[in-house]
Amino acid sequence: MGLYYMITAQHQLLLGTRVLVAEDDMILALDVERSLRDAGAEIFGPAKTAADATALARTAPLTCAVLDVNLGCELVFPAAHVLRERGINTIFCTAYGDRHVLQLDWPDAQVLSKPVSSQRLIRAIRTAARFYYGHTSLEDGKALRPRSTFIQ
Repeated sequence: MGLYYMITAQHQLLLGTRVLVAEDDMILALDVERSLRDAGAEIFGPAKTAADATALARTAPLTCAVLDVNLGCELVFPAAHVLRERGINTIFCTAYGDRHVLQLDWPDAQVLSKPVSSQRLIRAIRTAARFYYGHTSLEDGKALRPRSTFIQ
């Protein structure tokens, strides 16, 4: 397996996924955005406020969402509720000790503790995308294919 193949495969891990990113720390937001774009994802956001995240959650054609729990002085849960109503998987990222409470309140969501490595975040998105696309298993390195229907 050559270097070109490995680089190309890495750039296709999230091909076809559409991810909402909500993060108020712009350095983290840009890092997440770059990592996910490099893996082939289409990014909506990054949203810095709960209102922006909720607006995108209502209208964007999403595969899943990566949400910072605390956006400044606001919580991201209004956007998470919209996403749940639309059947879109949510990945919460938090720097606080609220992981257990989140898992109780949002049993279908993945909860990651900050800091989150790019590799861990990509794995979480691929897991969320498998459910969205209806896959029960997917080989690592294999690109995801978008489903043909558009949910609005």
